[in-house]
Amino acid sequence: SSQLQARLESQINALKGQIDELKDTLDHERASNASKTAQLSAECDTAKVAAAKGEAKAKQQKEEADMTIESMRMALTMQMDAASVAAVASSSEAAAAAAVAVPAVAVA
Repeated sequence: SSQLQARLESQINALKGQIDELKDTLDHERASNASKTAQLSAECDTAKVAAAKGEAKAKQQKEEADMTIESMRMALTMQMDAASVAAVASSSEAAAAAAVAVPAVAVA
């Protein structure tokens, strides 16, 4: 009976040692995971800031490109209008010259 009790106490002590070891391992893992989580969280925040900066830059570049396109469109429209006015003026001058020339020929 005392032999059985001694074996049980030995097993209990061994189990207590295993429990303490598991507690230490668990505490270490928790601390390690907390550190990793903090590091990943910081990296995530950094990536979000970089993404926001990139998005802002892309938006600005798009706005600049849109403004450039609109400016070019307006310049082209103005050139086309000017060419159209010049063509009308040129044809009006030609018609006026023809009208002036016709009576001159008719009079002669």
